[in-house]
Amino acid sequence: MKSKRIIILTAVCGIFMYGCAAVSSKPSVNVSSGDHYLEYGFDPYDTEEEIHPEIMKFISSHKGDLSADYDEFDPYTLGEQTIYLTASTEEEEADAELTVIVRDTTAPVIELVTDTVHIPLGDDFDPLDNILLIHDPAEDELEMLEFFDDYEGQIYLDEPYEDWGFYLINPFAVNVEEEGTYPVTLIAVDNHGNVTKGSYNVVVSADPAEDQDNPVKFQDDVKTQIPEEDIHDTVQGILKEYCGEIGGEWDEGCVISYEDYGGDLDDWEEADDAYEEDDEYWDEEEEYYDDSEEDWDEEEYWDDDEYSEDDEEYWDDEESWDDEETDPEQDCYDMGGEWMPEAGGCAWPDDEEE
Repeated sequence: MKSKRIIILTAVCGIFMYGCAAVSSKPSVNVSSGDHYLEYGFDPYDTEEEIHPEIMKFISSHKGDLSADYDEFDPYTLGEQTIYLTASTEEEEADAELTVIVRDTTAPVIELVTDTVHIPLGDDFDPLDNILLIHDPAEDELEMLEFFDDYEGQIYLDEPYEDWGFYLINPFAVNVEEEGTYPVTLIAVDNHGNVTKGSYNVVVSADPAEDQDNPVKFQDDVKTQIPEEDIHDTVQGILKEYCGEIGGEWDEGCVISYEDYGGDLDDWEEADDAYEEDDEYWDEEEEYYDDSEEDWDEEEYWDDDEYSEDDEEYWDDEESWDDEETDPEQDCYDMGGEWMPEAGGCAWPDDEEE
């Protein structure tokens, strides 16, 4: 009796285990709770794994082969995005939606050739020469906002384009006519208002040392995403602060007067002269076109053109064609026919037999 009971129990357990195995073979995919963040510019295909590790962080469990559909995912659009997940076996599939939030919390990168530049007293200096690369890791290289001269004693900082990253460098930081050490500051701003600040020193000396090969890289830490509605005000605040640091005043833009500029004004005075010469050139060009216009008026080319008059007469004759009366009976005879109104007009009867 004991042996039979053991057999029966074994059979029941076998059936139970088979049923459990059948249930456990069904595919499933479960997404973890909470917010799921991906960085701006994230590339889900940048991996050797079937599913990117950053996506796998948001999957709490799954059974079966896992795949992802990124058709509705745009890594260059901030906010909520949807990624569709599928777990599959040979017989079945299970689907799930993963809602992610794309945000930009990566600051721009400033890379400089060296941390200290040495130049001879009175020599030319270009602060851009020490820049190796300034870029947004998710985008591309950033454009520099330039200062421009209004040729009336004021220097202005150019305005940034909407939704474009840029960088700033102080062109007035170094006085090459006076020995000393001058810090040159840089600010890089991406299109979402994230900022990185960097600097290097310029040593002006009558007997300068050689520059050392000491490259330096700056990238500030960003804690949170700036809300889109605040990006414009954030950028304006950065520009105002920078303007004050370089000795300018904010008046719907950064304005610096010649008197506040610490360097040599010869370059700006030469620019004034070039601008005045350019002004004279365009005045002469304008007078030239005015005179040319008078010449065309005096020629009255189209009114005096004989060909046009002959052509006009020709078309007048063409119009008379429509008014010309024709004789259909005479036309019939001219074509070798006979005019037979009872037969419907012009006809060609059979030749009479000889």
